[in-house]
Amino acid sequence: MLGVLAMGPGVVGAALTRIADAELLALEATTETAQAELAQAARHACAMWRAQQALGDPADAQPTELLWTAASRHHLALPLSNTPGLLLLACIDRDFGDLSAARWQAAVARNQWR
Repeated sequence: MLGVLAMGPGVVGAALTRIADAELLALEATTETAQAELAQAARHACAMWRAQQALGDPADAQPTELLWTAASRHHLALPLSNTPGLLLLACIDRDFGDLSAARWQAAVARNQWR
């Protein structure tokens, strides 16, 4: 699944993380710097996801993705709908990546998870 996500244009790293404790369960990155960015992004994504769930109104639908930009990277987190409690995470280069294509590639990768 991470290999499929890593094929997205400008994706410099992909990870699978557990929401409850932000533990990285799997990681694929192009550099050690990207690995460190993914670890930090996983902590941020999981904290934001937990906050959304804690503050959410029962009438509101759960989020379907998180997307934020910091420094030179876009960060995209998608839940695995058939495995609650896990997020698929991608770091995408802001200068050379294609955010729309990377989002599509992330959806393709997520659909391969069984």
